[in-house]
Amino acid sequence: MDGKGKISILPTWLHRRMLNEMGIVVLILLIVAGIWGFVEVADKVLEGEAPGLDEWFFYLSRAAGDPAQPIRPSWLDVFMRDITALGGWAVLSLLTAAMAGYLYLQRRYHLLKLILVSNGGGALLAAVLKAIFARERPPFALHLMDSPSFPSAHSMMAAVVYPTLAVLLARIQPRLRIRVYIIALGLLIPFLVGISRVYLGVHYVTDVQAGWCMGLAWTSVNGFLAWYLQKRGKIRGEASGQGSALV
Repeated sequence: MDGKGKISILPTWLHRRMLNEMGIVVLILLIVAGIWGFVEVADKVLEGEAPGLDEWFFYLSRAAGDPAQPIRPSWLDVFMRDITALGGWAVLSLLTAAMAGYLYLQRRYHLLKLILVSNGGGALLAAVLKAIFARERPPFALHLMDSPSFPSAHSMMAAVVYPTLAVLLARIQPRLRIRVYIIALGLLIPFLVGISRVYLGVHYVTDVQAGWCMGLAWTSVNGFLAWYLQKRGKIRGEASGQGSALV
């Protein structure tokens, strides 16, 4: 019987173990799905099968006679530029620093190192992938965007930082609906960042898809590493004593 007077079918320790093992299985599936998705998109780009889809999305909001001229209200451009900044290095660096400061004050040094490796390693991985594929930016892209296009680093890093931050915040929330709300926000922001990159014409849709996939895989790899460190006692569990496969 639990604290609310309800009868528990499974012993508490067995219930926690099952939840922990289910979390590990989910992480492994996410890693496989993310890598598989990236490889599929990258293969289409390398084989020249992506331009049709990319061009359709790119020209969807542009004038037929003058593709350089977008057919959209100016206020929406301002909105999307603000959204896309959420995936920029300045905002993400501030968030990483804020997470690092919080973990340092909590004396959770192993988790602090993991967060720095996760975010820093993700940025390095994005840069390496861009150099390998060396895909040119879409036409009429901003002159400031002189880096390679594939994959979208904004989309990838947003998919690394925000879900990680969401999981950290959700772990200290006792109510399920609040945890679900926080996780949903952590997934919504990377989605909006990716949409903004295509909308502003600085990335193809396949660049964003690849960024999301690799971000998902990289975040899941670090989640698996967090579980391993927690199992070895390097990372403390939740206050309630319940383990988790995620950071």
